[in-house]
Amino acid sequence: MDWQKELHKIDWESLEAYGSADEIPELLTKLFTTENHQEQYSYLNNLSDLIYHQGTIYEATGYVTQFFILMLKNDSIKVKKEVFFMIITIYNGEYQDKIDIDIRTEISKKEKDLATFLKHNYTKDKEFYDYAFDNFPDFLKTFPEIMNIVS
Repeated sequence: MDWQKELHKIDWESLEAYGSADEIPELLTKLFTTENHQEQYSYLNNLSDLIYHQGTIYEATGYVTQFFILMLKNDSIKVKKEVFFMIITIYNGEYQDKIDIDIRTEISKKEKDLATFLKHNYTKDKEFYDYAFDNFPDFLKTFPEIMNIVS
């Protein structure tokens, strides 16, 4: 998927977020295009504040999640483990009524991509991933391919 084409297909201004969703395309673009780890981390935090505030998932979150999956495959992304953590967090969040994408189903469809990423990164940052899975044990129960990697 060409992230830039997909980014411009979405009517961000019409989507609900914690604040204005029209900031999201710029943050995603900066995440994909900057190579600086600290800047990526900052952009990811700002983006996270808009799509996942105090455990609440917003309408824009589902659209952003597809870009998070792409980031795991992108060599220029330096904050992949944090992106992976966001995916887990989003999967386990509290959903608003007005969400037109079944985010959990969309994440589930990408189990192979998530497992491939984890297979290549789990031992390098085992403590980080174990912490994430300890906080969200239901995530592992839902994804047997991922459970096999961390067991």
